[in-house]
Amino acid sequence: MNDLLVQGGPIIWIIAALSVLTVALILWKIWQLWSMGAWSHGAVTDAAIRDWVGGRAESAHSTLSERNSLRAQLALAAMTTNKPFQSRPPAKKPPAWPSGSCMRPAQGCARWI
Repeated sequence: MNDLLVQGGPIIWIIAALSVLTVALILWKIWQLWSMGAWSHGAVTDAAIRDWVGGRAESAHSTLSERNSLRAQLALAAMTTNKPFQSRPPAKKPPAWPSGSCMRPAQGCARWI
């Protein structure tokens, strides 16, 4: 391995350093998404959404306000932005997307990848 680095010169050293940096960045993003609950199965959030669709908005809000996962925060933001689900005529323009405050931690260094 040392022979390869010595014979390759400075370009190989740069490539090796960038490879280590890339792996570290990928592992950091995986850890960050894991800690935010991006891969949780979401059974509680799904139940809260069913409550909201069924017209039990207070129950859905109280359930989701206790959760810290990314999915629960996004669902709660959508529920507070819109009124309880009901059939209504098609909108003239698409609804406003929540502010994105729950998604900001996930964006971190995403542009680098």
